[in-house]
Amino acid sequence: MSNFKTQIRDWILAKNPKVDGAVLTDDAPLLEKKILTSIQIMDLILYLEHLQGRPVDIDQVQPENFHSLNTIHAAFFAAAG
Repeated sequence: MSNFKTQIRDWILAKNPKVDGAVLTDDAPLLEKKILTSIQIMDLILYLEHLQGRPVDIDQVQPENFHSLNTIHAAFFAAAG
């Protein structure tokens, strides 16, 4: 797992202590499994900006980019490795 994925996973688990870490796989649907709420997505975007060190491009803020850890990583960090 990439460092960014690990940091995002840790952030999600810290924000949602009731979520079982075993449920939060790289492909787990975050909203459908109620791992994140739609309001927490806004906080996540701010956290992604922090990790990237720059504002998130508004074109990246698409529902499909927040489906799972894998889609978040692909949309926001694939170029970084």
